[in-house]
Amino acid sequence: MIKHADEFKPLAVSAAVAAKMLDIDVIKIHAAVRADELRAYRNGVTVRILLTDVEAWVRSWPAPKRRTRRTKKELESVHAR
Repeated sequence: MIKHADEFKPLAVSAAVAAKMLDIDVIKIHAAVRADELRAYRNGVTVRILLTDVEAWVRSWPAPKRRTRRTKKELESVHAR
């Protein structure tokens, strides 16, 4: 069975597409490339980033800290200031 072109997942994307996928500014992608946190490949004038590298970069981000609820006593001390 032959797959149509629209059924293939790209191996690499541009910095703009990677930024759009992650919902971040493209400047952050370029900064990560400059800082050697994210690898980019050049083919002539075209620069691409492997999706596996994008995924590994995202996995290297620190996990968000969990917010804890303040106790009633803590809230009273904050409001007393």
